[in-house]
Formats: sequence, structure tokens, C-alpha cells
Amino acid sequence: MIVRDNALTGLRIDALVYAGVVGALLAVSLGLATQGDVLTAAQSLTALALYLGLAILTAGALAAHLPQRRFGHANALTLARGAMVVTLAGFLAGPIDAVLSWVAALVGIVAIALDGVDGWLARRFATASPFGARFDMEVDAFLMLVLGLLLMATGTVGAWVLLIGLARYLFVAAGWLLPALRAPLPYSERRRAVCVIQGLAMAFALMPILPTEATAATAAAGLLATAWSFGTDILYLLRAPAPAAD
Repeated sequence: MIVRDNALTGLRIDALVYAGVVGALLAVSLGLATQGDVLTAAQSLTALALYLGLAILTAGALAAHLPQRRFGHANALTLARGAMVVTLAGFLAGPIDAVLSWVAALVGIVAIALDGVDGWLARRFATASPFGARFDMEVDAFLMLVLGLLLMATGTVGAWVLLIGLARYLFVAAGWLLPALRAPLPYSERRRAVCVIQGLAMAFALMPILPTEATAATAAAGLLATAWSFGTDILYLLRAPAPAAD
């Protein structure tokens, strides 16, 4: 137990070093954006507060990363992606004009493009763990929700766009009522591809260059892809044979 506690303490210290570096870079970037009148002070401060919460939650969940002793490059990249997502969430604390819509779209595209790189790094440096997989998944899920909220905030798409970002959370909630939905799912390239499609659909829909009809159609395509993917997984789990009793 003492050895495990010492390992966890060392792991948390390592993670906090990475979190400090990413946080410092984020603070500088937000400060420059605020000085350049791209962001308001409220938007920047909201992003920093959300990042602090992300860092605390990350440190608190690190027990699932054991027996790994280092936070690792893969989780550091996921943390950086998380910093991008909370920055986008901070945009919601103020007005979102055409310039900020472009910034949101580009930041979203970069965050999506980096998805998968963290998994490759984890395999490359043998630092894969349940924590890393869950961390990556939660950042992806929150990104989809934030992109949906940003789209709704621009007024070009209705509240229905939130169904894209809420899909995973609704799926988890449904598992409380239907235990079959809590069973593990096999790895699926389809699931990963749809995550990219829905994210890019919302990021492109944020670009103010698109007419309103094209914006709605692009977001709707992301929603259809989301419904198809989750529907496929739900049918698979409901049709799967129940596990044999002990």
C-alpha cells in the first residue's frame, strides 16, 4: 500500500508539472488574445478557471494510470487538447462575433486533428492505461458538447444541435435504466470515424463564411452520423447474449 501511495504521489507530481506548463502557455495565449480585443476578460478568466478544474480532476483520477510511473507524452497531449476545449468553452462567457467564430472553428479543427495522436504516443512509448483511454474519451465528448453550444450561441442553428454533444451523456444515463447498455463495447473504427465527422461538421458549421442553410445542413449531417453510430452500438448491446450467471 505504501509503495502504491508513493507511486501515485510521484505520478501526480509529474502530472502537475505538465499541467503547469500547459497552463502557463494557455495563460499567455489568453492574455495576448485579451490584449488584442479578440477575447473579453470574462472569456479568458472563464477559460482559465475551467482549465484549473480540468487539472484538478485529472490529478484526482490518476490512480487508474498505475502502474505507469509517468504522466507521459500521450496524456500531456490530451491535456493540451483539453486546454483547447476549455478555451472554446470560455468563449461562451461573452459575445461571439465573426472573428471569434473563425477562431473557434480553427481551434476545434486542430483539437480534432490531434485526436488519435495521443493514442499513437501511448502505444509508441508503452504508456497506455485505462486512465489515458478515459481521459481522451472525456475530452472528445466535452469538445462535441462545447462546439454544439457555440453553434447554438451564434444563432445560426437551433438547440437541436446540442443532441450531438449530449449523445454520449444520454447514452451513459440510459445505462442506469438498461444495464445491458453498460456492457463494454468492442473497439470500432466506425466509432472513431464518426467522432471525427461530427466534430468537423460542427467546426465547419461555425465558419461564418457559410450561408445559414449550409450551416444547418452541415450540423444536421453531424447529427445523423451521431445517431447512426450510437444506434448501432445500442442495437449491438441489446442483442448481445446476457452473461452467464456464476
